Amino acid sequence: MASQVDAVEREFLLCARYGELEEMLEELAKGADVMARGDGGNTALHMACANGHEEIVAALLEKGAEPSATNDCGNTPAHYAAQQRHAPCLKLIVAREGADVLRQNEFGRSALTDAIASGDGAVATIALEHDSATEEKIIAGLAATGLDHVTHAFAFAEPPVRVRELQISKAVDETLGDGGGASDRTGLGIWAASLALGRWLAEKRGAFDGQRV
Repeated sequence: MASQVDAVEREFLLCARYGELEEMLEELAKGADVMARGDGGNTALHMACANGHEEIVAALLEKGAEPSATNDCGNTPAHYAAQQRHAPCLKLIVAREGADVLRQNEFGRSALTDAIASGDGAVATIALEHDSATEEKIIAGLAATGLDHVTHAFAFAEPPVRVRELQISKAVDETLGDGGGASDRTGLGIWAASLALGRWLAEKRGAFDGQRV
């Protein structure tokens, strides 16, 4: 019996991956678990988002698939929708209660970071306009990191403006890569320091009239 269930779930995952809606629903009716996991811990929702199958994503969510489920690398379905520039799928995922575009995978990247890095305006807009991506939430999240040694002190203010950055990798080598920085994409993300500094500059803009850097 167990082997039959496994076979049903394997077929279910394949249907989700390749966008076969009717066949996928048939496998669910046979007893497939909507949260079954395949290679890498990916659920059907991960696979559908990665391949841009909007109808599959909608059906899976309706059947109770968990939009915030993580795979073995900590990626959520939103990560894959953002990475692969599938705006309709990302929109469906983040519309669900509890969606968080700031949730990081094991590499320190959030769906928001991936959305911006994708270069797709629609994808980036969906992530940036989500309730979980406010300046306050990004900056407030720094308090939980415990990274007191990663601090920027902007001395042009009195008292100095101090901002702690989120660490984006477990090791410097992982961040810079073998190319010595050539493959580094961290600048494509939104850093808390830029938000704090930008807000401070906006509030003090009168002091910079006619000034150049």
